[in-house]
Amino acid sequence: MSSDDDSDVQSTPPTKKTKFQAAAKYKTKFRKEFAQKYPFIAPVSDVHNYRCNVCVKTPSCGHQGESDNTDIKRHIDGDMHKKANKVVTSQQSLFKLFEQKSTLNEKVIRAEVKTAYTLAHHNIPLVTEDHLSPLFGEIFPDSDIAKAYSLARTKTTCMLNLAVVPFFQSALVEMMKTQPYALATDGSNGTGLEKMNPLTVRIYNVINNRVETQLLDTCIS
Repeated sequence: MSSDDDSDVQSTPPTKKTKFQAAAKYKTKFRKEFAQKYPFIAPVSDVHNYRCNVCVKTPSCGHQGESDNTDIKRHIDGDMHKKANKVVTSQQSLFKLFEQKSTLNEKVIRAEVKTAYTLAHHNIPLVTEDHLSPLFGEIFPDSDIAKAYSLARTKTTCMLNLAVVPFFQSALVEMMKTQPYALATDGSNGTGLEKMNPLTVRIYNVINNRVETQLLDTCIS
């Protein structure tokens, strides 16, 4: 073989695999340590994937699992996960607020909000509050909260319409930005002159881990 032939062979660079091509041969399996570090993820039937209960997605963990700059870490740092986590955090914040140690005035507000929410949640007439305030003072004479409790139908209506409803409505709208949902509406005549059109949303609630139907708004035409 001539020297010219030798120079041609030597000038051809060897083919190298990139680190991503090499890593693709060895997929990482989901390990229980991942869920211990990130409690919001869980294993699925495919050992190279996992379920994110915040985003309600099934991403891959095949590329080095949860190490820096790899699958789970990239998913957590992504915009979609951050937006979904913000929705979950905002929904939990209202309930956590009432579980913290507080002054007597805050404890009374906590009791009044929980009672108002319970009446609305179970579709109990708000006029019931006119009887609860004196009843609590009578059956709980040793309670400072019961003595200061002063909720009636008017205050209950204001509390629901101006505080509780806007909070949950805002949280629902934020959830709709990241989760699939379905809209439904129906109309009914109240007085014969006005038509009420409630708009409801059927959506997956990541906190309760179930599909729920929630009222978004009611239009009057």
